[in-house]
Amino acid sequence: MQEADSATEQEPVPWSLARSADCAISDSACLASLNESAGADQVPFSLIEELVAESSTTSLHAGAISNTTWLRRFSDGYCKTWTEKRFPNSTKEAAMLKALIDQQHDLEVIAVYYEAVHDGIGARVKKLVELVAASLHIGFAGVATAMGTSGGMIHPKDWPWGMTWCHESPSLGPEPGQGELAYPEKCWAFDVQRDVLGQSAVPEKRTLLWGHPDSPVLSMESSGEQKASQFHCINLVYDENRADTAWKYHKRKTIASSDRAMQLLFSSARSFAAPSHVLPGRHEAQCGYGVETTVAPASQGSFVHVAIHIRRGDVGENSGYAVNQQLQGAGFSRWLCGLAAALELDAGQQLMLHVFTESFGLSRAAWRRAALRGTMHGIRFSPQAGDDMEPLYHTMAELEVLPTCEGVSPKVHMTVNNNPRDAIQCMIRSDILVTSFSSLGWAASVLHSGLVFHPDDGERDKWGGMFHWDLRDQYLDWAQNWFRISDVWTRGKQLRKVYSAAADLDVMS
Repeated sequence: MQEADSATEQEPVPWSLARSADCAISDSACLASLNESAGADQVPFSLIEELVAESSTTSLHAGAISNTTWLRRFSDGYCKTWTEKRFPNSTKEAAMLKALIDQQHDLEVIAVYYEAVHDGIGARVKKLVELVAASLHIGFAGVATAMGTSGGMIHPKDWPWGMTWCHESPSLGPEPGQGELAYPEKCWAFDVQRDVLGQSAVPEKRTLLWGHPDSPVLSMESSGEQKASQFHCINLVYDENRADTAWKYHKRKTIASSDRAMQLLFSSARSFAAPSHVLPGRHEAQCGYGVETTVAPASQGSFVHVAIHIRRGDVGENSGYAVNQQLQGAGFSRWLCGLAAALELDAGQQLMLHVFTESFGLSRAAWRRAALRGTMHGIRFSPQAGDDMEPLYHTMAELEVLPTCEGVSPKVHMTVNNNPRDAIQCMIRSDILVTSFSSLGWAASVLHSGLVFHPDDGERDKWGGMFHWDLRDQYLDWAQNWFRISDVWTRGKQLRKVYSAAADLDVMS
């Protein structure tokens, strides 16, 4: 797919454009195809250990563009003036920064930020969006960012896998009760900036200008020659030691989803990162959302794909972070039927659940044991031939309590321990997304243009409260297509409006 030189649309672009190359999970061959491709991008951690032993940890980042180089090249390409300011740490500092912006009349003022926070994938995206939202609220016309190697993201020089993401995964550790719990490092070929945001490493090629009202795409390649400087640029200094500064801003200032700046934040990112605009060579995932080929033509497209993120990883076997844990078996099945009723699905349509999670073990038998321990409340793995075969990444399960309505399929597609790149992309491209109290699913919801459901606030207290770094409550209503789980019972009209608007975009595509 060729890279778009520019894009001016501000309406979200449907992620279902990527489904033309996808397989349908209802077809028997699809599950086999997904498992054949899964795991192919896993990078042996032993190779990374060898690199460190041969030289130093510095070599793990030698192939990436540095922050000083990226900022200089961005300035040379797009900025008439360049000023460095720290991100405001008080109401007074924010007012002074806004006054500086207001003084410029000949060109727009944008914020420029190089992100290098040491944190997980979801947390890094979350903190990036925090800063963008605050910057747009202060008065910047747009925000240009880059995501550097830090945390688990590495890029050794001449590394055949390109950018690589490493994280502690329970999949390689012993199951509970079978030894001391361990979370060995697992590494994947995955460039968050490229594969999720659709942005090139170098600023001249393709850079997202978050929140700009006219065009979210910055590129110096579209005209074949260097463009004249377009902006007054303020480089926001926002280092690791000040990673909560934007959060402090949001505690002082309430930002509503009705704010024009917030609407532009989401529409700019969603249109920029859409499949029709991806960079050549960007990794694309199959999700099982394709059109069925083994059913009658009149029934084609009968599934509405619902992605749910079950956070497990480092938070315990029965943490209460995920909606299926919060509602439990009968409640979860009842909620899905309530969702189908609220959307007033056409006759023959069914919600099909796709679960994205991590778990101890690499076999279906291991995941059945995890479900019995409570990790996968509401999901049942009936014994079948080949349950002990590993490694496995995709399998079919079923709802623990069968739905009492016709609008919900009892079958569940499980994606377990796969490349986080695929999980994020597939969550984004689903018709409906259900998040956990986790920044990973929330990061996917930033780019999701259809219905998104977040857990209800009160669930935190029921499960002993959550930590502020998991997902802050104030961020659960920033987008106009985001709802709470309980809204299924009380806001059916609004749900149908968002769902229909997303479906109309699919038809127009």
